[in-house]
Formats: sequence, C-alpha cells, structure tokens
Amino acid sequence: MSKRSNVIFGKQGEKAALEFFQNKGYKLLHKNWRHRKSEIDLIVKKHNKIVFVEVKTRHNTINQTVNEMVSISQQNRIMNAAHNYINTYCLDEEIRFDLIQITLCNNSPNFNHYKGFMYPTLQ
Repeated sequence: MSKRSNVIFGKQGEKAALEFFQNKGYKLLHKNWRHRKSEIDLIVKKHNKIVFVEVKTRHNTINQTVNEMVSISQQNRIMNAAHNYINTYCLDEEIRFDLIQITLCNNSPNFNHYKGFMYPTLQ
C-alpha cells in the first residue's frame, strides 16, 4: 500500500472513530491537533472530562498489546502534546487517554476501545 493510500485509510479510521465517540455523546474539540512533531488524533469531551484519543486503523484484526500498537516513545509524544494542549487552553478538567483500534473490513468498522490506556506521569 502506498503512503498516500495509508494516509487515506487512516483518515477513514479517524472519521469512523469520531462517529463512534459522537454516537456515545462526546463532543469534538479538535482533530489532528499538533504540537511540534507530536499529534493527537482526536480530542473529545463528555461532561467535564477531556479525552485524548489515539486512533489505530487496521485492515484485519491483529492480536497486539497496547504497547505494540502505541510505543512508549509515541506515548511520550502524545503525553507531551496533551500537556501543551492543557496549558494552551488553560484546562482544569479531568483527562483520560484512550486508544481506539478500528478494523475496516468491507467498509464496515469494528471497534476495540481501550479507555485509559495510559496515565500521565510526573517527570
């Protein structure tokens, strides 16, 4: 699959993930929010909780652990971007980091939602 095809495929997954969260009552705050070389795929809110979402889109179900899907270095980049987002918007709300794995098969998405897949740490 070409790089362009991968980008289009990933965008389809992000669109499906956004619909998944909106159907559960979440409101979109930002999509593909960037800070330097880091990106957060979706930032959504429900009640007083901000959720930073990493989206992983696959063609078929692959048995992987969370750390295989999102490396420690990628988790650190997400955490850094989230920290910057919180400071930029002066947020004082509860936060959570979710991972959503989407398997697109025959244009029908299947979802694995991992709530709180990582936790902020003090450095």
